[in-house]
Amino acid sequence: MVRRATLHQLLDTLPDEDLPIAGRLLAGLNATISPVERALLLAPPDDEADADDDDGGLSEARRERERGEGSSTEQVRRELGLE
Repeated sequence: MVRRATLHQLLDTLPDEDLPIAGRLLAGLNATISPVERALLLAPPDDEADADDDDGGLSEARRERERGEGSSTEQVRRELGLE
């Protein structure tokens, strides 16, 4: 386990131009204190193939979009009176 003193030593040896990156990384870790958030951020990507019976029709919707079918976001916004 890394101790705070070790992290302080590492920080002290960083070149000044790397400090902004180190600051962002540490701020990101600090912002994800929740074990659930941290687990979600560190989870491996979902690399399983989509199947219509698994994805609720997402694959079919993508095929429709590729064929130029369906409604654009702008059309839906107009139909809902959001524009």
